[in-house]
Amino acid sequence: MATVSFHLKDPKANKPTPVFILFNPHNGTPRVRIYTGEKILPAYWTGGNVQQALTKGRSINAELKRTHETLNASLTRMSKRLLAYWNEYRSQGKLPSDTQLREAVEPEAAPAAPAPAPCPLADLLAYKDRHARTRQPNTVKALGTLYNHLVRYEQLSGQALTYEGFTKNFGTISPLTFSTQPDYKTTVSPSSWLT
Repeated sequence: MATVSFHLKDPKANKPTPVFILFNPHNGTPRVRIYTGEKILPAYWTGGNVQQALTKGRSINAELKRTHETLNASLTRMSKRLLAYWNEYRSQGKLPSDTQLREAVEPEAAPAAPAPAPCPLADLLAYKDRHARTRQPNTVKALGTLYNHLVRYEQLSGQALTYEGFTKNFGTISPLTFSTQPDYKTTVSPSSWLT
């Protein structure tokens, strides 16, 4: 039966040191050292049979306790995942390589959050704020006026501005048709914006 134990890279260090797994397959092959990506101050680590971060003691406040509980839970998950992977491979009559064992322990990457779509109005406002001190007051005022016109355009058209909507013909589109209700059409021309 394979065993998993946790150890510190430098147990006598004065700063947080990496925690690694020592995986012993007990089948005559050498033990495998697998780094977990976690670090802890050696003073807060319990060695021996326990092999986990301290969660009780006088020097452990509530925040440190939560951090250590999270670390212990993470190490337990890694241990279970590694043993499950080992048992699955062994049930197929194969021996996983060291690289495969390391990959089994690596935490699943969280899906990357999609980048927010660029917004012309927010970008224009940020541009105006960036140049408020370096440009002439009338230039900043003109940027503010442009921003106000684009906000009004968005309100009248009922659609948010996107960069895809900016073309060479953006300002030359004559009447703009938009719907305020499903069955009611209104035509707005650029000259009506001035009123």
